[in-house]
Amino acid sequence: MPGSSSCSSRARSARPAGPIFAHEGRLYRPAQDCSRTYGGAVVIHRIEALTPEIFREVAVARLDPELAQAARTMGASPLRTFATVTLPLLRAPILGAAILVFVFVLGAYLLPQLLGRPQHWTLSVHITDQAIYQSNLPLAVAMAVLLLVVALTLVGLSLLLTRERREAAP
Repeated sequence: MPGSSSCSSRARSARPAGPIFAHEGRLYRPAQDCSRTYGGAVVIHRIEALTPEIFREVAVARLDPELAQAARTMGASPLRTFATVTLPLLRAPILGAAILVFVFVLGAYLLPQLLGRPQHWTLSVHITDQAIYQSNLPLAVAMAVLLLVVALTLVGLSLLLTRERREAAP
């Protein structure tokens, strides 16, 4: 029952879908709605009360897969369903994630650039140094391609490993 304890067995919100996060001074908890199917939807709950005795939350957002199913039933292609149903619902979370990644990457570039010595620079700082300050564009392009290949290889390997793990799970 909402508001009674921190333990919950409700199929609509008991299974977590990610860590608790703070936004504009409030705590939010993503959860899976397993009332119809396992992991059927993701629901974002705002935590209203959190003490050792009381836990109370309110659902504030939900991504329901039935919306995409309805679009597919009406004849929309998977690409059109994604573009007209799923993407508009995820626009704000995608923008928020992009801003967080940009801030992280900016910090990974600016801190070594401003505070580090050349022997402690990251590859992105070396690329900038070669391209702008040393006027050595061929070396800068080669380093950039190397960085891109390594990054794409790691992403592909990660996707491959997680897919194999998902297929092996019962």
